[in-house]
Amino acid sequence: MKKGFTISVITAVLCIICICLIFHCFDGNKSEKDNIFRTNQKKIEILQDGSWTDFEIKGVNMGTGYPGLFPNEFGISEETYARWFNLIGEMNANTIRVYKIQSPWFYKAFAQYNETHENKIYLVQGVDFSEDLMFSEENLLNPKQKNKVFQETKKTVDALHGENITFDTDTGKMCYYSNDVSDYVLGYVLGVEWDEMFVDYVCRFNEGIAPYQGAYISSRQEANAVEIFFSQWGDYLLKYEDETYGTQKLLSFANWPETDPLVNEVSPKQSVASATENTEAFIDLENLQLSDKVKSGMFASYNVYPYFPASLQYGKYTEYIDDEGNRNPYRKYLMELVDHHSCPVVITEYGVPASRSPAYKDVWRNLSQGGNNETEQGIALLEMYEDIQKAGCAGGMVFTWQDEWFKRSWNEKSLSNPDGRASWSNAQSIEQFYGLLAFEPGDGKTENYPDGKISEWSKEDVVLENNDTKLSMKSDEKYIYFMVQGLSDIKSGNSINLALDVLPNAGTTYTKNLDFAIPVDFLIQINAEKGSKLLVHDDSDLAVYSIAIKNKSAAVTDIYKKAEELMLPLKNNTHTFHVVSRASGSVNDFLLNEKPLENVGMLKHGNANPNSENYDSNADYCINGDIVEVRIPWSLLNFYDPSKCMVIDDYHKNDFNIKGLKIEEIYAAAYYDNQESVTDFGTYKLKGWKKPQFHERLKKSYYMLQKAFGDD
Repeated sequence: MKKGFTISVITAVLCIICICLIFHCFDGNKSEKDNIFRTNQKKIEILQDGSWTDFEIKGVNMGTGYPGLFPNEFGISEETYARWFNLIGEMNANTIRVYKIQSPWFYKAFAQYNETHENKIYLVQGVDFSEDLMFSEENLLNPKQKNKVFQETKKTVDALHGENITFDTDTGKMCYYSNDVSDYVLGYVLGVEWDEMFVDYVCRFNEGIAPYQGAYISSRQEANAVEIFFSQWGDYLLKYEDETYGTQKLLSFANWPETDPLVNEVSPKQSVASATENTEAFIDLENLQLSDKVKSGMFASYNVYPYFPASLQYGKYTEYIDDEGNRNPYRKYLMELVDHHSCPVVITEYGVPASRSPAYKDVWRNLSQGGNNETEQGIALLEMYEDIQKAGCAGGMVFTWQDEWFKRSWNEKSLSNPDGRASWSNAQSIEQFYGLLAFEPGDGKTENYPDGKISEWSKEDVVLENNDTKLSMKSDEKYIYFMVQGLSDIKSGNSINLALDVLPNAGTTYTKNLDFAIPVDFLIQINAEKGSKLLVHDDSDLAVYSIAIKNKSAAVTDIYKKAEELMLPLKNNTHTFHVVSRASGSVNDFLLNEKPLENVGMLKHGNANPNSENYDSNADYCINGDIVEVRIPWSLLNFYDPSKCMVIDDYHKNDFNIKGLKIEEIYAAAYYDNQESVTDFGTYKLKGWKKPQFHERLKKSYYMLQKAFGDD
């Protein structure tokens, strides 16, 4: 009885609290508020000291990714957000963009920052659009579907005004938004990067639909169905916020080159792969019209990167020479966007990742998707920032603030465990390293960097000792490390090699007049003069799987045929090794034999210690006297999920399907070029982890942007 009574009392108290909160939330604050931002032709203006002045957006995007957590888990603390906002302010940025409703503690820390700092940081708030709706067969203009979008919009507006309660179905937590940050909201960007086939589908499904006439936004006669939906969506937001809270913010809709309103010409070969050919996949905000009730304004939002799409590499924009005498298709494209629109144009995403290997390449200025160290990332950001300014844009926002471990790139996503991605940092995933803030593995006290210093190595790390040569191994959430000591002739043209047995029931016991005591899957060749590389045995090659394929289709057959033409191994029982490779470019590039593969197994010499004057964030190995330090990304050794000690099982026996297999150890040996056999192998025991250890570190690119933003 007592237990039941206690539960009843607790339930009643919780109900009373919820009712009070609900009444508080829906009470609304209808007092008039000043609109501090407006558009004036192609400029954004801010109200300061009673007068309107030009405002250039110098911003940064911020996601919700954090090591060990997926973005829907809201795992970033208020203290972390407070520290980040301070760092962003110190970078001289004035704007943060988020993609959807953040956690309550994001807005609490954001409000506190602006209440205690003279130079404010303003918010561009995204309103999410469900991916399920994007790829469903439902009609977007169906009232039921529109209502889902409008309800998300209402929740977002209420949250910014501190008047929202949300039940998080993922965590089971009640999120109470009590901090009113609306005074610091610059505007909204509605939606996501729209799939071009989705846009085409909506337009064809609703062909002939009448234009929308709203109180705040209407669509012009020539508007397509998606633009008509945008006018309804924007009208709902402006009307709701104005009537409920007495304020208006700037408004925009997400867009990108795949659905822009410009006519982009590409080479005949590239047009073969064009998904938008003969479609209505374009979105033009010029087909939306604001009424006199709108006192804020609208800006055009575009996410634009220099390496994508094909029109920036092969089309008409490549003929443009900028005022510095450089071929600059990126700037020319931005100039055409600005010329097209009567409202301000904001580049809501720009950037390149500081990742180890590239995927899409920029052939004109080397502003590629990856393959940049942190200094090269900073140089690229400064060049794009200058392009944005000189093209006449109203500002831009760097993608992105923090690295995000949970993300996967198109050429790696089939090669890792979807449920474990947030627990480790995949050095081969380009999508993880766009950030200005790095999450380094380890606690920050004992760091593993190939830098020629061995203070972090101990006798417990030694796995093999043979004569005067020692082989040591260790690992963390990003790499597996090797240190070979005692090779006095490494710089005289001789190579030191490592043989690895990683995968059970795979590999070979001999190759090129060399015998191994056990089957070997990988070879690491270190040569100071001829270059160094990671080699994989044919049985264990995964190059063909780095093509982004969601499921088996007719395209898979074509890729297998192309793999055979390129002499990629699809059969086992061979005894050869070759440099580890991954796909570069798109699936269509691969089928057209255009830059199909990148030799990601080529190892780069340098100093990987951030505290070094000659720091190179992409250095793979370092030689110092008789010491060689090497680090290899887990994924290049076919690990499916290192946190769970899982590798990719032999796909030959699994009908070419990727499956994880748990292992307990790796066997390794060190040998010279002139040896005929390798008999002694050391054992490295894998440990795995439940929660990753990590620490924050600002990249070189952060400090470069800090100076550029501050000089303006």
